[in-house]
Amino acid sequence: MEQRSGNFEQNRADPPNLVPAASASGQSGDQEKASSSNSAGNREGSPPGPAGWKRVTGPDWITAIATLLIFVTIAMYTYYAKKQWATMQAQLDQMAKQLPELQRAANAAEKSAVTAENALKSGDQTTTSTLAQMAIQSKAMQNAAKAMKEQVAGIKDSNRINRDALISVQRAFITVPGLDERLNALDPSETNWMWDVSARIENSGATAAVHVVHNFITAPRIDEPDDDAFVGKNSANDYGETIGPKATGFSARLQVPHFIIKSLSAHRITDKKLFLWGWIIYRDTFEGTPPHLTEFCEQFNRAIHKSAGDLAWTWQTEHCATHNCIDEYCPDYRQIIQAAYPDPSRKSREPN
Repeated sequence: MEQRSGNFEQNRADPPNLVPAASASGQSGDQEKASSSNSAGNREGSPPGPAGWKRVTGPDWITAIATLLIFVTIAMYTYYAKKQWATMQAQLDQMAKQLPELQRAANAAEKSAVTAENALKSGDQTTTSTLAQMAIQSKAMQNAAKAMKEQVAGIKDSNRINRDALISVQRAFITVPGLDERLNALDPSETNWMWDVSARIENSGATAAVHVVHNFITAPRIDEPDDDAFVGKNSANDYGETIGPKATGFSARLQVPHFIIKSLSAHRITDKKLFLWGWIIYRDTFEGTPPHLTEFCEQFNRAIHKSAGDLAWTWQTEHCATHNCIDEYCPDYRQIIQAAYPDPSRKSREPN
């Protein structure tokens, strides 16, 4: 490769467009031909070349360049082919070195397979016994899991019962033990006297009642209020208040003319009766408990005047036949809950 490159450099040092004659044997004849060619060249207007050289024409140059490119291509291919062959030979040598190790590993695997097969054949009875024991253990574990599941369910029920018991003892519990009636006799004329009446709301529980919403209505009626009249419309307090444990609150105060009370007490009004009714919706402080409801309904019987000239009067009332109940024991529980909490996303009608 290096020898060829040196020849190529030597050729490049030769004068351009000139190549040596074909041989030295016919020198005299060639000289004559050269002389003849020079004469012809002189006749054509081209300068004669040196003795022993001939001018190369265009096609000869193309051939020389193509031959040179082919030579260079072959030389480069030979060089890289040799390197590739050397790499492949190195890989082949490495594989030849690894072959014995692979053969030994294959032999060892074959021996292990034979040993495992023999052990499997000899251990069928042992395997069957082991599987039977595993089946017995699995059944026992299933029974234990079932028993544990039942035990967990029992613990959950016990916790629920304990929580319900705790809530029933500690939660807020609102009742209406009676009415609070006061005679407003400031006007000189007795016909203008008015009774201010409200319901006493008592929390007898050990924790506070929150989001308390209540409704109080009084009206003369022939009979007790029906369900629609009992629920009322737009007559509930429009806020949610709190009543602490063992504390007492009051509903809104309503006014009843004194002459109606005197007429009912004297039985001068016989076609109608005076009823006072209402309900209280509230929540306790325990998470996840539903709203609580307390309903009350009273019928006025008479007002007792303690002594002549004394403004101290005492009302006597009796419970209505219906609407004295609590929570889900009230048939209209859901209807009243909806009236008190019209928006389910809010806990009360308390302002934002």
